[in-house]
Amino acid sequence: MEIKTFSNYKQICNLVSSNIRDLVLHNDNPVLGLATGSTPVGVYENLSLMRDISFENTITFNLDEYRGLNHNHRQSYHYFMKKHLFQYHRFSKNYFPGQSNLHKYDTMIKNTGGIDIQILGIGTNGHIAFNEPGSPRDSLTRKVELTENTRKDNSRFFDNIDDVPTHAWTMGIESIMR
Repeated sequence: MEIKTFSNYKQICNLVSSNIRDLVLHNDNPVLGLATGSTPVGVYENLSLMRDISFENTITFNLDEYRGLNHNHRQSYHYFMKKHLFQYHRFSKNYFPGQSNLHKYDTMIKNTGGIDIQILGIGTNGHIAFNEPGSPRDSLTRKVELTENTRKDNSRFFDNIDDVPTHAWTMGIESIMR
């Protein structure tokens, strides 16, 4: 593993965007693992401005999605991705974990050859995707109950904490590590 340090967020976003650009330009069927939240917004802004490359052969797998929110709900991760990236580029396929593909999401990823670049963020309680503290290392894509800490943190995006879903669909730790 190579560890790099940066003096600011923009430098990180530029490097990640450049790595994604290179992947898309030099691979026939690139696969991206995408995250939501504040961490990747700068990367998505950079990618949205790249008009000289095509993402038409690129498949995306999102880390997670709230359970119970309609895809058009302003706080759904479908909506987030459309707003920050998908409206700017056409992708081959965009997948999100959910009830309909819960038990085949990891197989779907495997069948594409695996994720080439995975974007992650870390929640204030240390969660990655919606793998709350104590999630098993060997966990696969599944339905999870969100902790009160995560719901409280995410309540800033909703009218009140009662509107924040209590459950979500998420790639597991093992899913991400693959």
